[in-house]
Amino acid sequence: QVRVAALERQTGRAGSATQWVEVPALGRGQFSMSSLFIGERPPTADASAPPAAAAETEQGVLLSVDRRFARNSAMRFVTYVYNATAGADSAPPDVALQVQMFRDDQPVFTAPLIKVKTAGVADLTRIPYAAELSLTSFPPGRYLLQITALDRVAKTSTTRRVKFIIE
Repeated sequence: QVRVAALERQTGRAGSATQWVEVPALGRGQFSMSSLFIGERPPTADASAPPAAAAETEQGVLLSVDRRFARNSAMRFVTYVYNATAGADSAPPDVALQVQMFRDDQPVFTAPLIKVKTAGVADLTRIPYAAELSLTSFPPGRYLLQITALDRVAKTSTTRRVKFIIE
């Protein structure tokens, strides 16, 4: 568990945050996924641009520590899939992702399964994935982003979730 506290000396105001950090057991070769890193592409950025590749996501995206997003913005997320099983005859892993958003425990968005591209990935034990979701069609409120990675060769899955707010 990570705990952070801050004190503003001039006003005496204090604040704190707590977050559980899960460290996957990568050494055991178990199929797993990193935490979800979410950020915001401001509405002034080019909305017609395609979703960013994992290496490009840091540019033009404001990482959101407080996980609050403007309704007219887009949320970008990055995750890494670890230890996916290689296919037959040394074929690359066959991994698919399911992206869902929930509000009040009800699904409000479910994307079709997305096959994770592995072309150009040097280390197939660590496969990056980045995507973007426009928030303009969702009303303000509290949401949960859930990403499920499916290893279709080993027939196993893993899920990560992150809460956020649309203002």
